[in-house]
Amino acid sequence: MAFIPPGQRCTDLGDLVRLLRRWVAETSEATVSAGTSTHPAYVTALLGGVECVLAGDTTRSGVQAFLDRMDHRTTLWVVPSRTGRMCRVAVGDDAQPLDGFFLYTEQPFWAPRLLDAPDVVAVRVLQAVAVLHRRGHQHVRVSPGMSPSGVYWRLTLSAAPGSVGEDAGRRELSWSTGNGTDVVGLDVTASTTPDAVADALVAAVPAFGRPWRDWTYAGWYAELLALVERERRLPVSFADWFDDSQGWEVGWGTGVRFPAPPV
Repeated sequence: MAFIPPGQRCTDLGDLVRLLRRWVAETSEATVSAGTSTHPAYVTALLGGVECVLAGDTTRSGVQAFLDRMDHRTTLWVVPSRTGRMCRVAVGDDAQPLDGFFLYTEQPFWAPRLLDAPDVVAVRVLQAVAVLHRRGHQHVRVSPGMSPSGVYWRLTLSAAPGSVGEDAGRRELSWSTGNGTDVVGLDVTASTTPDAVADALVAAVPAFGRPWRDWTYAGWYAELLALVERERRLPVSFADWFDDSQGWEVGWGTGVRFPAPPV
């Protein structure tokens, strides 16, 4: 009997990666179906809000190549189909399919598309804050860190002290990677624009839409976000046993430091 049963369901990219890591570590099977099936939808997964399928004849070497790339926090791309049928999912910035790794979307796409990436929802929220700053709402502040368990990344957004009046109502909101793709009621995927997330944040906390200028903070934040996007890791300003004397860290435990925000 195959380690991975036919019809296995993965809820997201992380779930798929964990399943395949277990398969590699605990079996010596040559294909994900142990040679019992070539069905194109042997495993199903929701990636970036798109239904995807992994074929039963996906090979061990293909899976290992996929996992090696995921270790480097790579991205997934849809490679358009010339026939209008199932589209191959490519792994990596070069958007090239991996030999022996047969992952497809169930719906056709006619142009290349970013499908998923590590922490894509969290990055969209951080990018949305930059959008708010560009719109003139530079009082929106971020406080990112790790949950006590170290499993989830947390982010609190708040209005800077003194930037809004007493009549502003709600002044902050919190989000965690434990919330999945739900950001204040908006289902966020790789295809969701930062502008759409920014609109949702203002709808949830109207105080975030008040005009306020703070170019020092906005400039600092723009540099932080650029580092986050380059490193493909999330910023951390607090965690159990975290030393903040050297500023924030981009990627918990990486040692990549960034100055604390201006006071």
